[in-house]
Amino acid sequence: LVAWVLFRAFTHRKPRSELHTSGDDERPTRWIIAGGILLPAVILTPLFLYTLHVFARLVPPSERDIMEVEITGRQWWWDVEYSDGIRTANEIHVPVGKPVRIRLRSDNVIHSFWAPSLHGKMDLVPGQVNTTWIQADSIGVYRGWCAEYCGLQHARMQFRVVAHAPADFAEWQRRNGQIATLPTDS
Repeated sequence: LVAWVLFRAFTHRKPRSELHTSGDDERPTRWIIAGGILLPAVILTPLFLYTLHVFARLVPPSERDIMEVEITGRQWWWDVEYSDGIRTANEIHVPVGKPVRIRLRSDNVIHSFWAPSLHGKMDLVPGQVNTTWIQADSIGVYRGWCAEYCGLQHARMQFRVVAHAPADFAEWQRRNGQIATLPTDS
């Protein structure tokens, strides 16, 4: 259809004798229609459809499928607290295929939470809670670090995201949710 309209716009012309006698030249109008309306429509329609396709995939997960983790950037380590009370340092454990909402805060200076294989950078600003999402799609260990210079030991402010199979993650939760045994000797 577009090819036919373009063909008609440029091939159907009045004879030269009629153009000079009537005083109007239709060529500028045809260029405006073809170049100003049809060409942008041909280019923008697929981009619009692709945008709708992408937006359909950006729907946030339902609240029942979400796992929440709160991470506090300290000088110079990451304090990780799970919604069930488990706490770890510099290590985040997640089940594969499940979206994880991460609430980020800092108790001292600006840090930047970055696990490049899972998401982009997100700053931790003192007095502010920022939220980001991660989801590991395969079992493994993903490295991350602070991407904002935060002091002398900044280079050591690294963390690991350990992605477990769902059954292994449940076992990890069970083991780490138990009360630690008290030492029996010095």
